[in-house]
Amino acid sequence: MNRPFNILLISGVMVSVVLANDFSKMSDRELINIAGKIQASEVPDYRITVHSKMNNMKMKDAREFRDKIRQNKRLAMDNMTMKEYRAYRLQVREAIDRKIDELGGVVKAREAGLFGYGGREYDCSLDLNCKHRQRFDK
Repeated sequence: MNRPFNILLISGVMVSVVLANDFSKMSDRELINIAGKIQASEVPDYRITVHSKMNNMKMKDAREFRDKIRQNKRLAMDNMTMKEYRAYRLQVREAIDRKIDELGGVVKAREAGLFGYGGREYDCSLDLNCKHRQRFDK
């Protein structure tokens, strides 16, 4: 009789870990394990947390950490159909756009780590100081 209750309790704890908004309290191993399994609305906060953790690591450790995250993310994405993947990516882009607005612009979002370790590329067309934009504006 306790077994179904224990299974329910354990699954509830696992879901709460995956759905937790405070990624900064998670260990590196937990961040690696949930890569690719988090809700699209939480991806910006996850990326910012990963970026801040990588800034505090030595270069070799940061590369290994990033590679493990990418590997786990790819494994999770491989199980999706193309339609599911495209829908997920669209939701992630919308969440990133909301986070950019919340942070006050693309430059501040970049400084926070929202771009850079393998996510959507930085849109230099919005950055007035970007050398690429200056080349095209002439």
